[in-house]
Amino acid sequence: MKTPVYLLSVALFAATQLHAEEQTKEKWQPPQEPWAEKVFAKIDTNGDGGHSLAEMIDHLKKEWAKKGKTSGLEKEARTRFKNRDLDGDGAVSLKEFGIPSQVFWRVLTLKQSDTDKDGALSTAELTAMVKSQYEKQGKSGYEAEAARRLKYLDKDKSGSVSLEEYAANAVKKWKQALANKKK
Repeated sequence: MKTPVYLLSVALFAATQLHAEEQTKEKWQPPQEPWAEKVFAKIDTNGDGGHSLAEMIDHLKKEWAKKGKTSGLEKEARTRFKNRDLDGDGAVSLKEFGIPSQVFWRVLTLKQSDTDKDGALSTAELTAMVKSQYEKQGKSGYEAEAARRLKYLDKDKSGSVSLEEYAANAVKKWKQALANKKK
């Protein structure tokens, strides 16, 4: 379970670095979606500060019943829970739950693409990730795009993209999206 804990800590570290100007003497919290606390409280029915898989299933049953859906509920709950329990402790905390989706999915993409589980994307892993994305979109030229991304993301010029570098970029993109929404 070392990798999930590392992923959460790196995502939080990257967010902290990008928001250094907003930090105070109090411990800084990662960026949170504005709705996160309210929805999290609905799911955390026992009030222990984390929601379990059982709480996730109960919450989805209520939400899906409103829409008349039932098929695939447990599988969906398990997938959501597994994806959001970034530190692997068996509970989803508010920090894990409320990480903005754009940041969360980018970090999860790295986690899934990091085939050797070393916490970084090698040139080969990054190229394979871009190739997969391009194939799904029916696009060609993935090699040039992978090289462009490596050059852009590899801030320490190590030849690979660390989780810290990837998460920092994800937070940057999230901030840009927020700024664009306000326009």
